[in-house]
Amino acid sequence: MKKPIIPREKIQSLKAALASPTRAREMLIPNFIEAASTTVFLVGKNVPLRDTRMFSLLLAYCLSAGKTLPPFTGGTPTSTLYGSGEPDSVADLSELHFVFQRDVHQSSRYRAEENLQLLDLYADTENPVTLNTVRGRAELNALLGGMSALVIHDLPKWMSQGDRQADDGLELHQWLAQLNDRGIAVIVFEPESSTQLIADKVLKATAVIRLVHDAAAPTEVGGGFNIIRNKMDREDPLPSTVQFWYKVFDGRMEFGYQYRDPKDPHTAKQVQIIERQIEVARLAKQGMPQKDIAEILEVDAATISRDLVAFNARATRAAEDEAVSDFASRRKAHRGSDDSKESG
Repeated sequence: MKKPIIPREKIQSLKAALASPTRAREMLIPNFIEAASTTVFLVGKNVPLRDTRMFSLLLAYCLSAGKTLPPFTGGTPTSTLYGSGEPDSVADLSELHFVFQRDVHQSSRYRAEENLQLLDLYADTENPVTLNTVRGRAELNALLGGMSALVIHDLPKWMSQGDRQADDGLELHQWLAQLNDRGIAVIVFEPESSTQLIADKVLKATAVIRLVHDAAAPTEVGGGFNIIRNKMDREDPLPSTVQFWYKVFDGRMEFGYQYRDPKDPHTAKQVQIIERQIEVARLAKQGMPQKDIAEILEVDAATISRDLVAFNARATRAAEDEAVSDFASRRKAHRGSDDSKESG
């Protein structure tokens, strides 16, 4: 049997390989979202749609403003088009308002106002923008002029009934790859199912991030889930599993993250305590005496006093952490600007 002939251009020596320059990945959000690539958030069956919608809006806002999305550091402000599958656009605007109000920095608010565009799937009920028809793709192509990122929430809502392949001969993942070739990062939220549209089509293992039910996430005043990802490289300092949570109370939104074992049964009890502390703070702000709060929540007055102290301390730490993180991001961006001026 003859040995197969391997063209010389397909192989190289170790010396040549080591001498070849390595190209660092360009990231919109370091260790999380890659530029000019497709990232799929694969949503588990027990993860509420409202939770992924809040997260997708928060992600789009942070991309457009160049803000930190803890525990991931902030990147460069990015022109972003956000598309929601939510029929009630008022719901999106209401939650986006919470995100905007939480941002205490005028400069990043301004960047988000300039860079973030909102696409309403149901604005034209007779001719909605669909991702598996030539007409829908042409319309979206036009809308993406000058954009660097596209965030699509609840992908199945953006598909017309019928075959997933449009009459231009391209399957959805192939068309999205064309957007990547234009320098556009595509971030898609797709429900986990037996008929996934693109999650099983992407080639990079780091391009699929799973959102999985978190039994310890808040339920009464917010939500959350486990974020499970493959590390970008050996220098990626963050754990593969992170717990994202958010809370909306008294007209304000808070969000954060934890590193813990998702199966830890003690965490659910901790979340119950935190939710009680939030309710205590809400009632106290309304002017209700601690004694009355204790009666309503069926705990002793000393517990109410401890809850208020714990809540205020946590709020102070969260504000300090965000200020430090935003300062670090601005300092990094400023250094990058100085480097560009020097190189120019």
